[in-house]
Order: sequence, then structure tokens, then C-alpha cells
Amino acid sequence: LSYGSEIAVPVYDLSKMILEHLDNGSGGNSSSRSTYKVGGYIRDMKISPDGQRIAVTFSEHPTIIALFVVETIPSFFFAPCGLINGAVNFGPATILSFFPKFQYGSLLIVV
Repeated sequence: LSYGSEIAVPVYDLSKMILEHLDNGSGGNSSSRSTYKVGGYIRDMKISPDGQRIAVTFSEHPTIIALFVVETIPSFFFAPCGLINGAVNFGPATILSFFPKFQYGSLLIVV
């Protein structure tokens, strides 16, 4: 018994993303751009309790967590909104979770 489509419909391609980040210097006068290449096989994915944020880790880049904003009303919207790049000495993120009742939005917990 099936209640939906039996064919998977791609919504967003996470196979390869190139994201740029503007790094402001400590004095505020100098700036540079950092380029991050992430994507590929998803290692872990968590959605916030309010359904507005998704955190994703990838097998090829386990120290980087990609954050996405999600809206479903009035239409579906899914877009990258940030990256968390772990320090080299800390290794990959092994556990992702959103705090269940955080009153100020979404609080991501990373272990």
C-alpha cells in the first residue's frame, strides 16, 4: 500500500556546492574571500524542531557542517545560509542535534 509517489523527486542537488565567505580583517580595513567546496554523500542530516533549519554533514568533508534555511508556506524554499568549519584538532562532527525547546530560534548542538 502506497500513499505517495513511488519515484523519488529531487528537490535540491547537494552533490557539489561552492560557497564563498567574506572574511573581514581585524582592523576592518582589509578583507579576503574564502572559498569552500562541499557536497557529495550526506553523512548526517538534522532538521530543527520548528522545521526552519537543516544541518548537513558530508562524508568527504566531515569537519564542515552546511546550514540551510527552509520554508514550506506559501511555497517550498530551500537555500544555504551558512557553514560551520570545525577546527583541525577537533576532528569530524559525530553528533548533530537541535535543542528541542530553544525560545530564540534554532540552537544547533555539535559533538
